[in-house]
Amino acid sequence: LAVAAAALGLWLRPTPEAPTGRIVDPPPLAAVDEPAAPVEAYETDHDHPSRKVFFSDGSSAELVQAKTQLRLEASSEDLLELSLASGEARFEVQKNPRRLFRVRTSDLRVEVLGTRFAVAEDPEDGVERVSVYEGRVAVFVGTERHELGPRMRLTYDGERTVVEDDAERPRPERRRSKRRRPRRERTAAPMHITVAWQDLAEDGRFGDAYEAMQEAPERPVGTAELMLAADVARLSGHPREAVGYLEQVVERRDDPRALPAAFTLGRILQRELGAPKRAAEAFHVAWSLAPTGSLAEDALAHEAECWSRAGQDDKARARAQDYLRQYPNGRKATAMRRLTP
Repeated sequence: LAVAAAALGLWLRPTPEAPTGRIVDPPPLAAVDEPAAPVEAYETDHDHPSRKVFFSDGSSAELVQAKTQLRLEASSEDLLELSLASGEARFEVQKNPRRLFRVRTSDLRVEVLGTRFAVAEDPEDGVERVSVYEGRVAVFVGTERHELGPRMRLTYDGERTVVEDDAERPRPERRRSKRRRPRRERTAAPMHITVAWQDLAEDGRFGDAYEAMQEAPERPVGTAELMLAADVARLSGHPREAVGYLEQVVERRDDPRALPAAFTLGRILQRELGAPKRAAEAFHVAWSLAPTGSLAEDALAHEAECWSRAGQDDKARARAQDYLRQYPNGRKATAMRRLTP
């Protein structure tokens, strides 16, 4: 089953043991790099934030964010190679042991022979992500090789590589009654089957999941369900509803998922809803929950930038100074110095 592709989850250190399973080594580069197809570019914008592209072998790429830029770099009998410059795309690769499917970002190289996965690149933050729905993929960060299986995610921020295993999290409970209903009730029941919105989301069908979620008799309550519901709303083009779900998680400060929820909330408010003041407040919460954690540097920088965009220059200057004291050579140091004239 698939999981929501773009959620920021808990940040964990990669385990030293390689996951089980095997990925077939790609053919030698001399065999796969020719002939190259003319470069083709696929893009999305705010008016058309999603787009699906099919390739000659039946594989597909779905661009799931506005301002996604994907390019077809090469296509031959042995290789199909794409590059993602920004945004996020979800891939479904037809199994073909003779053809390598490769996706590149600025720093990552993902190679598969048949699976479903997503790749995201955020040029502003320098953060790149790979999420696997089914099958296995090999992700190369420089000379490092990581093997990811179903429901695993790799995040790289230019310095740190973080591997997260979503399979370790409890899945949302399905409320199914074990009692058999009388035959007359079954006969009178409508002749259709309703698929749980959670199952649709885990299959990557976010539009269908959103519609099913609206018709569900019960609203999301548990933290895991709220996080999944936020992904469904956001990835189906309903960011305002995603905010409501994330805010409920953020209120549960003792839950470790409050931190990624607050950070994701800030990004939605900042980028998709144009609410810099509320975004700054969300980033401040994310920072305060783990002032020395993996997300602290980015949260602090985003908070300062959002205060500046909200016209709160004093707060922007103060938080930029906090950043420079803690991260004098940080990734955002140059931008922070511009806020502290």
